[in-house]
Amino acid sequence: MEERMDPSDDIVEAIDGLARAIHGGLSQLGNGNASTPMGAFEAHGAAMLEAAENIASAIRELSISIDTFHLQGRSD
Repeated sequence: MEERMDPSDDIVEAIDGLARAIHGGLSQLGNGNASTPMGAFEAHGAAMLEAAENIASAIRELSISIDTFHLQGRSD
């Protein structure tokens, strides 16, 4: 004999399934069970720091070029 489920049981199972799916997705964003060695947020932060360093380096090089240009103009 097949046991029939109450409709409220279906709702509970659906909510439980959604909660498990959300938990599975969120676990990929942190350190714990992340797909990346350091987690998505940490990897993004590291990439942002690297980009900022590259931008700062380019600004420094531009500043040096401008200073060199102005010094050459004064010596003429």
